[in-house]
Amino acid sequence: MVPQLEEVTVTRKYQITIPKKTRSKLGIEIGDKLLVKEEEGRIVIEIPERVTDPSAFLWNLSKKPMDIDVVKLVEESWSET
Repeated sequence: MVPQLEEVTVTRKYQITIPKKTRSKLGIEIGDKLLVKEEEGRIVIEIPERVTDPSAFLWNLSKKPMDIDVVKLVEESWSET
């Protein structure tokens, strides 16, 4: 099934309005950030991956466990001031 294209208009400020049907279907709300790129002469708008668990997201930034002495880091920061 080929997705149906909806026509939008570019304003004087080069803005477009995402049609309500598309916004609702994808859960796009006011203030959301979207990714825009050019791909083979097309403008592609994507929804970035949403972080549902910030703690898990931060822990997974590093591929391997880090051996950090947090107490030492805090004590060193005190001596720098």
